Amino acid sequence: MNRFNQNRGFLSMIFCKTRELVHGVVIFSSENINQSGKEWRHEVLYLIMLLLRSVMCTIDYESTGEVAWNLPEMDESTKRMLRKNLYLNEDNRQFSLQKHTTEREENMRVPIRLAFKLRQAIMSQRTALSKPFTPFEELKLLTSVDQFMVAFYGQAKQYYVLFLFFF
Repeated sequence: MNRFNQNRGFLSMIFCKTRELVHGVVIFSSENINQSGKEWRHEVLYLIMLLLRSVMCTIDYESTGEVAWNLPEMDESTKRMLRKNLYLNEDNRQFSLQKHTTEREENMRVPIRLAFKLRQAIMSQRTALSKPFTPFEELKLLTSVDQFMVAFYGQAKQYYVLFLFFF
């Protein structure tokens, strides 16, 4: 029961931080009504939704077998970037700490890569927006991404912890 409550708490935090990120992006960039502001907002909101979708894909992997780097909602450039950086790629296997990585393990790395891309997109507001965020607003969004990922790591930890049952 404790494990169930922990997972429920992590999922709740993931959804809460997603909502917080969406609201923050929209509110903080609301004065940027020109085309570049709209494009930046669209890109960041797309990455937020993609990050949430990839986390749900990693959670559902055992039952669906769907891999997060091949989601139908994902654009081709993001798919290429992810495939290029996975250890399943022969060129990158030499950098892996393990001799063999599984598809499930690589699936868990996708949200980490997408969170990095989201952080880069948030930081790009300095040049993309005509009225950039204050440092506090930028930090607020980056902190929300960090808290989202803390919840993801907590959720992922549940898959790797071995439980011994004594009868």
